[in-house]
Amino acid sequence: MQMLREWVTQAPEPRHTRDDLLLKAYAIWTADPAAGAQLFADEIASHQERLRVYEQDWSEVESRHNGGAPPVWHPEFGNYATLKCGIGFERERIGWLEWMRQQLESGSTDSPST
Repeated sequence: MQMLREWVTQAPEPRHTRDDLLLKAYAIWTADPAAGAQLFADEIASHQERLRVYEQDWSEVESRHNGGAPPVWHPEFGNYATLKCGIGFERERIGWLEWMRQQLESGSTDSPST
């Protein structure tokens, strides 16, 4: 437990992540707009389902703590905090995905011929 207490307050290691969908968005101009729009529509559905699960878990935690966050000393506080981050991420991601889908759908008829 002492090692966990010490580790949890140390600065995290730098993250080196790769988001394949961002890479695809970067190069989406090379794809058929309708196929690209479908890719983003599929991603929206996936993220909406994940958001639904996170929000359900969030409500369950709140229901055990008088409709709010658990106290910071409670073991469920970490779960609540990570759910808050996940919910915010999923909402933001869905917004971006919807924007991408709309851009591809509205520009699909204006594509230059190759």
